[in-house]
Amino acid sequence: MTWSPERSRRSVAASEATLEVGELPCVYGEAGQIQQLFQNLVANAMQFRRDVPVRLSVRASPEGEYARIDVADNGIGLAANLSEPVLQIFHPLHP
Repeated sequence: MTWSPERSRRSVAASEATLEVGELPCVYGEAGQIQQLFQNLVANAMQFRRDVPVRLSVRASPEGEYARIDVADNGIGLAANLSEPVLQIFHPLHP
């Protein structure tokens, strides 16, 4: 199963969220983990939001033999002191 921008669009439509997805490259990796990553990013954008509709953008650009994937939203943001822990696997920031 692959991540589907269309499926994510349907899941956030009820909240008036906007999901903008640019052309994404084919990448090597474990499909389930890549799908889970994108699902988590969408879920986090929906959960940690301001009092305005969520805007989430997913874009990609080539960088040599790799691809850079940029994900941005208009959520509440992340304090600088939490930027390192958030990248650690299985390290929740909130109870």
